[in-house]
Amino acid sequence: SLRITSEIAQNYFALKATQKQIANLEKIHALYSDITQIVTKKEELGIASKSLIHQAGIEQNSAEVSLLEVKTNEKILTYKLAVLVGVTPEEIGDILKPAKQKNIFDYNSGIVPVGLKSDVLKRRPDIIAAEYEIDAALYDKSAQFKEFFPSFNLTARIGGGATSLGDVMKDSTNIKDIRGGVTVPIFSVGQLLAEYKISKSKAKIAVLDYEKTVLTALQDCESQLVRYINSLAIENNSKASLQASKNILQIDQNKKRLGIIAKEDVKKSEIAALMSENQMAQRKSETLSNLVALHKAIGGGFENYEMHFEKDGVQFVEKKNQSKNDQKKSQ
Repeated sequence: SLRITSEIAQNYFALKATQKQIANLEKIHALYSDITQIVTKKEELGIASKSLIHQAGIEQNSAEVSLLEVKTNEKILTYKLAVLVGVTPEEIGDILKPAKQKNIFDYNSGIVPVGLKSDVLKRRPDIIAAEYEIDAALYDKSAQFKEFFPSFNLTARIGGGATSLGDVMKDSTNIKDIRGGVTVPIFSVGQLLAEYKISKSKAKIAVLDYEKTVLTALQDCESQLVRYINSLAIENNSKASLQASKNILQIDQNKKRLGIIAKEDVKKSEIAALMSENQMAQRKSETLSNLVALHKAIGGGFENYEMHFEKDGVQFVEKKNQSKNDQKKSQ
């Protein structure tokens, strides 16, 4: 169903972001370890204080704790995804091998087409169900109204009787009887009237429920669209921050070549860039998750896109073949 598919996609993107964060946190932990060694050597030479060693140790331990937390989250997401897909945790491990998977940054999170029509909400299961409820209520109302009309019945009987075997085929011994009847609901008018009023009220309720469902769907879609747009803006800001961190790292590397700054300062810039990348991965995952939620709110794929879930990952595919078929039908 659409709900299960959406949950699979959201968990998948969260898992991809977590895997990216694990890779970066492992690098961060190694960089803090290098900084600790550098500061320790400087302290032995008398050009650094012990407080710097303690500070480096605290940062290294903090990175290790963060790494353990993210790895725990990765296992939880992996098991949850295995349950949703319907495989064992061992099998999901084979499906999600890093060699087969894309990076979280490889997914395009800005693919909502401009001018998306509200008609797509007609695909939502709750709106489809509400439409069927109206049809059923109207049919019931029509059936109850027909009960007020007279009903007609026509019966026929053919038989025969003879005192001797030779008289069997004679026309005088055959019996033909045709009878008609009309039934008018005179004494059950009150009951029929009450049942008709009930069916009429049910039809009105079905229409009101349909209007309520449509309003709820519009509200849901609007809310998800706002969340998606805001998360896309936050993602763009994180992208700018990441680029700024990379620029700072490049500048510090050039300074290190000129002997202006120390080696540990460059490593700190590397750590800052990796942290910015982790933040960017989280923002990217949130944007993709909100995109999936919007996908669910409108009752399926966008006007020109659809989601494909395969062993190699989740793909947003443009419906090129579908558009060609539509053009042929129009011609």
